[in-house]
Amino acid sequence: MDHAQKLGFLPQVRELRKIRRLLNPVRPLAPLLTAHPRWQEFRSWERVAQDLP
Repeated sequence: MDHAQKLGFLPQVRELRKIRRLLNPVRPLAPLLTAHPRWQEFRSWERVAQDLP
């Protein structure tokens, strides 16, 4: 991949990293949030976040 192609992916990589950073504050609260209605949504993002750059 040449430099121009890498620069084209930069905005997407930034967005993916932002998602990972948004998940970080919730992780320590996980034991308290398992009954929350959106808990499964968080778990789905957690599985995806493992593969993010």
